[in-house]
Amino acid sequence: MSIIVRNLLQIQVKLTISNLQKSFISTTCSLLGRDPYSWRTHTCGELRTDHAGEKVTLCGWLRRNRGGKFLILTDTYGSVQLNLTNVASHPEWARLQNAPLESAICVEGLVQSRPSTDISTKLATGEIEVIPENVVFLNEAQSVPFEIRDEKRPNEAVRLRYRYLDLRFPSLQKNLKFRSDFCMKTRQFLAVNNFYEIETPTLFRRTPGGAREFLVPSHLKGKFYSLVQSPQQFKQLLMVGGMDRYFQIARCYRDESTLPQRQPEFTQVDIEMSFVGQRQVLDVIEDMMSFTLPISVRQSVHFPFVRLTYDEAMRTYGSDKPDLRFGWKIKDMSRHFSLKDGETVQCLVLGHVRQRMSNHEIQKITDQFDDITLVKMNTKGAFTSPVFKKWPPNSMQAFVDDLCVTEGDCLLVSIGEWRNACTVLGKARLAYVEALKEKAAHLYDDDAFCFAWIVDFPLFVINDDGKLESAHHPFTAPHPDDAELVYTEPLRCRSQHYDLVLNGEEIGGGSIRIHDSKLQRYILDDVLKEPSSQLEHLLEALSMGCPPHGGIALGLDRLVALLCGAANIRDVIAFPKSFGGKDLLSGAPCAPADAELKYYHIKVEEPQEETTKEG
Repeated sequence: MSIIVRNLLQIQVKLTISNLQKSFISTTCSLLGRDPYSWRTHTCGELRTDHAGEKVTLCGWLRRNRGGKFLILTDTYGSVQLNLTNVASHPEWARLQNAPLESAICVEGLVQSRPSTDISTKLATGEIEVIPENVVFLNEAQSVPFEIRDEKRPNEAVRLRYRYLDLRFPSLQKNLKFRSDFCMKTRQFLAVNNFYEIETPTLFRRTPGGAREFLVPSHLKGKFYSLVQSPQQFKQLLMVGGMDRYFQIARCYRDESTLPQRQPEFTQVDIEMSFVGQRQVLDVIEDMMSFTLPISVRQSVHFPFVRLTYDEAMRTYGSDKPDLRFGWKIKDMSRHFSLKDGETVQCLVLGHVRQRMSNHEIQKITDQFDDITLVKMNTKGAFTSPVFKKWPPNSMQAFVDDLCVTEGDCLLVSIGEWRNACTVLGKARLAYVEALKEKAAHLYDDDAFCFAWIVDFPLFVINDDGKLESAHHPFTAPHPDDAELVYTEPLRCRSQHYDLVLNGEEIGGGSIRIHDSKLQRYILDDVLKEPSSQLEHLLEALSMGCPPHGGIALGLDRLVALLCGAANIRDVIAFPKSFGGKDLLSGAPCAPADAELKYYHIKVEEPQEETTKEG
């Protein structure tokens, strides 16, 4: 029996014990006739015809009012109808009939089955209703800015301003419950596999390279902390400390709030392991996903995940985070042409697009991209285009046969350096798929989940200033087959970095780390020209018997959003920031008091307007 299987069986045993405990509590509650941890005996969503004739106590919010005779009471677990048509006359009933929506109340009443003509299929409790006998107003709502109704949902700015009301929408509650369940199962899997959940500091010092960090002032004049953009250094130090396997549901901070689908504070599932290579880290994540994913999702996921090298992904899909839910692969057709050094011919066949889109629509999308030519097949089965007059194929028939095109297909051609040509075709590939989706001509199942590992990334890249920088971060180890290239040709050196991609979105990234202090210092000082003095604490630790280690961080917000089918990550975060990093609920960020600025030795200067001389 494998270690993984044995550990999963241990999980099942623990879950069985947990279920027995839950069963005992449930039985006790049933004997007591109520939930021992609440005023209510039942939730609004659990009542069925089996409960007919029972007296129940419910707590929730008034969500609907149909003429003062039928009210809908809602809580986190569902909704139930209150029938006031035959209740005795009482001042409280009049108050209940006219109470503002979203008022919090507690109702005691009798469950009865509805007549067959009144059964509602819209409610899980649609076969029963509750006849109120007593009511307690817990908090009568003032005028709320919007109703909790999907058909009347306000714009996002209003929803974020009143996020505490927005959270009452069932869709948001469902997303947050999914997130909670996912985290709980993640913890279960990792705990059984001997990972320790360890908290690491949020206040730290600047990390060379990477994203812009938030500064936090201290009472020491001129001294600042940085909010960690990840627990990267700390988890490596934990491996030096012999903790062997670490994980954390970690809060991270990056000043990237002006970018779409980004939050200044976000959450990641952070993992690190000692005495491992790339294969062991990838296997752990796949097994963890197999355990944590809901059955409905897991059934559509292929295990093990597809593994592509960075070069394979770029040459085939024009992206290092390819969407594998549909085909449309890029083909290098350079062998059919006589080209100059460095030139390549990259082609993308768009299958049956002309049957689903007009020529104008097709051309309009193509015109959005430079260096792409749209080529159509003529009635003789050949491609005609000015591009082939400048770069004529050696044999048009061989070219057509090699592409495997059929009538109704379109061809996108890009000529140039292979990486640039493939990248622009990759962007066009996604643009055409989105356009077809808008026309309800989907190329893939919306419920499909296609995971893929991308490996063998470059270790270094050239930045906009023409300088070398780490493709990911400076702690990534070089590929063992390219170790010597670090000293001779660093741009040719591959890394031991790996990304996890889901449906064209990067949801995680990690690497095998550098555990040799001399190599780490060389990369910082000589390759990246970053002062290693800022990382002397880490370099010192690496020199004291640091074990080989590696890990990964999964972006929890983005992963949950994809699994939930949420439109954006804000729909899976309880209190997200708006675009620009603003908290519309509280008004943060805001100006501090002068006394606070003085304590931290900070002076705020307004930018001076530029003056121009008239001449």
